[in-house]
Amino acid sequence: MSPVTRSVAKRNGIIKNIQELNDFVYFPDAMSNVHTDTQYQSMFYEQLFTYDFSCWPHTCILRPKWKTMDFEIFVRTLQLNRIMSYYYREQNPTKTVLFLFSILVQKTRKSEMVFTFPVCVHVPALYDFDFTTLENTIIHGCNETVTSLFKNNNKYKTLGIVDTYITQYPPPN
Repeated sequence: MSPVTRSVAKRNGIIKNIQELNDFVYFPDAMSNVHTDTQYQSMFYEQLFTYDFSCWPHTCILRPKWKTMDFEIFVRTLQLNRIMSYYYREQNPTKTVLFLFSILVQKTRKSEMVFTFPVCVHVPALYDFDFTTLENTIIHGCNETVTSLFKNNNKYKTLGIVDTYITQYPPPN
């Protein structure tokens, strides 16, 4: 068996936290909402994120408490099935959600900047909606965007994901 590096051990720890969180079956009912249920927020997001659900269901902000450049791990930790319950998807008038990802990039040795890009997805109000397919679509959109950024500007180096804004699109007035 090959030795486990610190970065692999950290990734495995995050995956273990996600699996433990997903073992909980608790979902808020239709009358509850993520923005008012602080117990729900802390139970499922406190370990991994600094978060702001105060404007939910219109917008929320999630900032990872760990450093990662892996969009697959990051998107899976968002636990979209918990944020976008059936009631939320049913009440979203456009059935479209915008994910605005911010990543920290290094342009030169002394110059860092935050690069923000959108991934817009359709989220229908189906009761048996497949969140794995949704996550895969988001991950693919992130990887395509970052690949094209670095293909066109090969001087950039990704340092990590800063945060994501999740919002209904277009934003309600």
